[in-house]
Amino acid sequence: MQIDILIPTHNRSEILGRTLHGLTGLVLPDGVGVSVLVVANACSDDTVAVAERGIAALPMPGRVVEEATPGLSVARNRCVAETTGDVCAFLDDDVRVAPDWLGGLATAFRDHPADVVGGRVRLWWDAVERPDWLPVEAEGFLSANIGGDEPEELTGPYGLVGANFAFRRAVFEKIGGFRTDLGRTGKNLNAS
Repeated sequence: MQIDILIPTHNRSEILGRTLHGLTGLVLPDGVGVSVLVVANACSDDTVAVAERGIAALPMPGRVVEEATPGLSVARNRCVAETTGDVCAFLDDDVRVAPDWLGGLATAFRDHPADVVGGRVRLWWDAVERPDWLPVEAEGFLSANIGGDEPEELTGPYGLVGANFAFRRAVFEKIGGFRTDLGRTGKNLNAS
């Protein structure tokens, strides 16, 4: 199995650097090839340089690709087009993963007939202070996805968040790419 870790980003070099540094602690599962791709989406800051430095420190191969057309869906499609792995594992540019994240992902795809797997996402409050008024129940609006410790089948429209999800490449090839008329573009967070 080959897992490609795919990170689309737009002008968030400082936080991207922390995310890439966090990948240095990943435990690489036996029998699983791993690579990292950062797509610098219409970036005008030092994203490319930060990504290149971060990738150079990783325990797996990686590279940076620039995509001039803005848009998260455009960047995600470019991520998939630039890689060949069996599993496309997307992370946001502001996440920290547990050291055993890859092992859990590989196990989920090996042991279950899942085409898409979503991972746990807990919010962290380093960059900004957690608002006192924010109830835990509302953290899902900020991409929190706690879930349980055991795999569960998701059949409804909820349960996956863009911060941590993966799918088999065959699904992408069958269904087609992300719709580029939907989703974030630059600092515009409104989906069409």
